[in-house]
Amino acid sequence: MPLNSSGQLSIGGDVTGESILKELDKPTTSQASLNDSALRTLAGKASGVIAMNNFYGKSDLFTFAISSNLSQQNLRTLAVNAGWNGTSAVEATLNSGKYITSNSISVPALTINGSFPNGVKFINKGFVLGKGGGTSATTGQAGGSAISLGINCTIHMNGGYIGGGGGAGGATNTQKAYGGGGAGAGKGNAGVGGTGGNNQGGRKIPGSGGAGKSVSRSGGSQDGNSYSVGSGGQAGGGGSATAYSTKSGSHTNQGTYIGNCAYSSYFSRRGDSGGGGGGWGATGGRGASSAVKNGQASVTSTSGAGGAGKSNGGGASQSGAGTVTYSSGGGGGRAVQRNGKTVTWIGGTTNVYGAVS
Repeated sequence: MPLNSSGQLSIGGDVTGESILKELDKPTTSQASLNDSALRTLAGKASGVIAMNNFYGKSDLFTFAISSNLSQQNLRTLAVNAGWNGTSAVEATLNSGKYITSNSISVPALTINGSFPNGVKFINKGFVLGKGGGTSATTGQAGGSAISLGINCTIHMNGGYIGGGGGAGGATNTQKAYGGGGAGAGKGNAGVGGTGGNNQGGRKIPGSGGAGKSVSRSGGSQDGNSYSVGSGGQAGGGGSATAYSTKSGSHTNQGTYIGNCAYSSYFSRRGDSGGGGGGWGATGGRGASSAVKNGQASVTSTSGAGGAGKSNGGGASQSGAGTVTYSSGGGGGRAVQRNGKTVTWIGGTTNVYGAVS
């Protein structure tokens, strides 16, 4: 706590609010003078005459608040910009309702590293959220980390949330059935013929997941596609699904036609569906692709629903199909990427979504 703002002060002694050495967390019986560098730093008198009244109300704890929404921040830089002297203990508070986010799965939302000679505490009343994985026509990306450490620190959870980005759902390459984007606003593009971005993950935590879709192609159908795009989610987005038929040859002399195509026995049915995006810090669901070379067969493609909260994304499926192959969803991003450092938690980890590792 700060030194007294008036009245008695002393260099040594064990009385909180009076003892300068106690405020500096130094042995209170050690030899010290007002000219010592640590005392001058506390008093804010780098040079010149220094007196006891220069210590009134001074504290060795530097506190500051983060009161605006930010992206990809370094806590030490924020402290320096707020006026930190580079030596005092630091207590940084992210205000209620404020966000620190990331726009890249390779860059954490908040980095805590560098020199804090007397320690650092981060009080979280807001939201620190990693970037959700996106999806291409091949596989789902992993989500990004919310916090990355380069030093030991204390994190006090005081009504806030920390969430690693969700992994994107698995996708297929044949007809580009995309998986849903992971929580943290990862983007899952649309399937063939669909509208882009409908199956994007969201940034509401805990949040609900987006719905998946189901489409079919039946025996005798002419060339073409059925497609449907999963809905976006507050957390993970739903995947997209396609089912389609292709003419395997031009058989114009065999008598009976369906539309402009030959006998139905010359159609191949295929289906592709993407997995749902993972919730906060959770894995995306698998994608699925099938092939049926039988003109009278039908195939139904069902995409995965997005994960809610910290739940994994739903896996895609194929029914009425022959051979089915699967593609993996992306892994969930870490809530705290420790990098071998230690976190001391205050307030529990109920609102921490994702691994701390």
